[in-house]
Amino acid sequence: MDHRLFYEFHLTECSDCNCVGDKTSESGVYEITVDGNLTSVYCEMKDGHTWMTIFRRTIGDVPFNVGWSSYETGFGNKEGDHWIGLKIMNHFTTSGWSSLRIEMEDIVGYFGYAQYSRFLVDSASVDYQLTLSGYSGTAGFDSFSYHNNMKFSTKDRDNDLSTTKNCASNYGNPWWNRDCFRVKFTTNTFTSLGWYNWFTGNYQQLTRITMIIRKPFG
Repeated sequence: MDHRLFYEFHLTECSDCNCVGDKTSESGVYEITVDGNLTSVYCEMKDGHTWMTIFRRTIGDVPFNVGWSSYETGFGNKEGDHWIGLKIMNHFTTSGWSSLRIEMEDIVGYFGYAQYSRFLVDSASVDYQLTLSGYSGTAGFDSFSYHNNMKFSTKDRDNDLSTTKNCASNYGNPWWNRDCFRVKFTTNTFTSLGWYNWFTGNYQQLTRITMIIRKPFG
């Protein structure tokens, strides 16, 4: 029997990845119970701590310029490229999973990260408004904080501050857009992924992006 499948079957009593991490040290997709519903999540056992993946782009086989309902409920392959869903982000970030780490690798092999001590995705009633603070890392610049306090936007739900365009629709980049963005993670074109003022000082092409959350160390 596959070791991970064994734990998937027996970990439905868990409600988060910390519970999973108490029972196994193997990273992978596990079914947990969230608000009474079985939900598949990718739990990553990293540096002696347990994280949950909320976003990953490493392959380029999943379209990301999709509509509001997809971003709300999640899409993609939990083993590969995926977006976990704004509803799940809201559930966990408001339940203590408020530390965020973004890991990125560019086309020449440089690895950088951006870490935030507070990452909160608010409820559907305020269109999953973002609260972000406490940056540290090696990415070169705190680009994500430009999007702080913004509501999420997609091509069919415009919440950005631009008076002339829908940033998500015009540039194919659903996100917590302001006017318009400094983080390009969700364009359909895999070769256009980027982070404003990457350590090189420009939009160096990114080839791997992972966003993971955990409860604060304590």
